Amino acid sequence: MGNDDGFIFDPNVSYLLQKGPQPFLSTYERVAGGTTWHWLGTSLRFLKNDFRMKDAYGAGNPDYPLKNWPIQDTEMLPLYARAEAEIGVSATTSVQETDLASIGLEYPDGYEYPMPELPLSVVDQTVGEFVNGTDGYFGFGDQSIVVTPTPAGRNSQPYAQRRVCAGNTNCIPICPIQAKYDATVTMSNAQSTGNVTVLAQSVVKRVIAQSYGAPVTGVEYTTWKTENGVLTQSDPVTVTAKIYVIAAHAIETPKLLLLSDLGDGSGTVANSSDQVGRNLMDHPLYLSWSLMNQQIYGFRGPLTTAGIEILAGWALPRRPCRVAGRDRQRGVELFER
Repeated sequence: MGNDDGFIFDPNVSYLLQKGPQPFLSTYERVAGGTTWHWLGTSLRFLKNDFRMKDAYGAGNPDYPLKNWPIQDTEMLPLYARAEAEIGVSATTSVQETDLASIGLEYPDGYEYPMPELPLSVVDQTVGEFVNGTDGYFGFGDQSIVVTPTPAGRNSQPYAQRRVCAGNTNCIPICPIQAKYDATVTMSNAQSTGNVTVLAQSVVKRVIAQSYGAPVTGVEYTTWKTENGVLTQSDPVTVTAKIYVIAAHAIETPKLLLLSDLGDGSGTVANSSDQVGRNLMDHPLYLSWSLMNQQIYGFRGPLTTAGIEILAGWALPRRPCRVAGRDRQRGVELFER
């Protein structure tokens, strides 16, 4: 943390109350479409070992912190295909398989992404020229390095009534032409059916249930507005339905559940394990920079178009990782030469 980051611990300023030994510094959006407004568009699938972390990297180590998923990678294949069709993912299946099949990336026979891969930026092309086929790079033993195009949730050709990526390099905070997917695309499609109503400036305050295990009977929300600097909110309104889906992010979802007292006073909704709201994980990221000895024309095209994905399957215990370059004005992020 820098000297100017103390505000994150001030409850009068910060939305989050920081109580752990490490502050949570990531951000997210409480707007229609959520944080997909400023995601990079990277659309990677899990590898086979990502579903079995304990077996793959922690076998024989009782203190290994990660568990196996309760599902198999094969169960996710049709769901990945549906998500990639909705998002509009650009990638070339044969390239992904050639580069990454050895570390457990699999596709159903005949599967093709909705669009072909995006052209590599000059930055990623240059990095590939230096490191492709290199053995022993970065101290990763005899692992051969290859720069692989990244499946991206942005259009390489017209798709779903959205334009082709024009290389604005403004993927974060938001693509100015919506060539990159964000969830407002799906919301707009849903609203066009006439069966969906989106309530603006409305916050759910409580999930209503009588006792643990009993059916949910409603959700309670209020609307708010600000006029002349004064914040006001409505009286609570209850909405009922046959099925309730809570999809409010890793912070807002547990917050809502922990605020929702059961009608019989025995506790809160959906917390028999006492783990709701615990074990919040951030997205760890290490950045470094280097200066190139030639012009590589930063800020042309998407912020990143490729990565060294082969290291995601690096076999030494406890050290799976992914490495990606990012276009910067003065060099290549990541590679310290």
